[in-house]
Amino acid sequence: MNIPEVNTIIFLDIAVIIIHLVLAYLSKRLGEALKTPSYYKLYYIGIAIVILSIVINTISINQTIAALPDISKTVTMGLRGLSGLLAVFAGLQYWRWIFPEVFKS
Repeated sequence: MNIPEVNTIIFLDIAVIIIHLVLAYLSKRLGEALKTPSYYKLYYIGIAIVILSIVINTISINQTIAALPDISKTVTMGLRGLSGLLAVFAGLQYWRWIFPEVFKS
């Protein structure tokens, strides 16, 4: 992995973290109004997972073991996917009411 790819990945990870923070705040407010369970905490777990993937990615770049970067790419992409799934699940818990409103005739 060369330097521009690392910078791009870190930039995108930071963007995902910011999006998670915004959605967590909005979902917390909506959850308080609707009196739903606190699923918004899944966004914070997703943020921790993305930060973990950044750390693994950074460590693997500095390692000299040949197979480590390939394994770490797989692991970090899996962690980022898990973070996305948590965000989708949490988002659907708070925002699924909007689908009937949009498709209402």
